[in-house]
Amino acid sequence: MRTPKKPRDKISAEIGQKIKEARLKKKVTQQQLAKRIGITQQMLSRVEIGMENLSLETIKKIANKLGGKIKIGFDF
Repeated sequence: MRTPKKPRDKISAEIGQKIKEARLKKKVTQQQLAKRIGITQQMLSRVEIGMENLSLETIKKIANKLGGKIKIGFDF
């Protein structure tokens, strides 16, 4: 039996979850989105579960393809 993989960190998990929610809302498959932004479906799957990080440029591509915006905030 495989042990479940844990996200790299909290922020990776949160970003991955947001991407997945937006993708599902738009009724886009992982395969379709991955092809549109130039990564593999396997990579996108790992991103959505928080196991992989993306560059800000790739996150921007995802937002554009799904009709969203990137909003970054810092609280100190």
